[in-house]
Amino acid sequence: MIQKRRELRIVTFVSGILLVNFPLISVFNKPVLVFGIPLLFCYIFFLWAFIIFMTYRLSKKQL
Repeated sequence: MIQKRRELRIVTFVSGILLVNFPLISVFNKPVLVFGIPLLFCYIFFLWAFIIFMTYRLSKKQL
């Protein structure tokens, strides 16, 4: 179980780096507004929140 969590943390870290890298950022860099906020900022904010949530879930002590 500990090994699986460690692997999932590594996957979360690597996927976070890849999702913030240039090719995907350029996909979301469009002049489109989502609820009055540029699409790029929405993408970065929700990605940031998802990574924090995943880190929290994987770091939580199992009872």
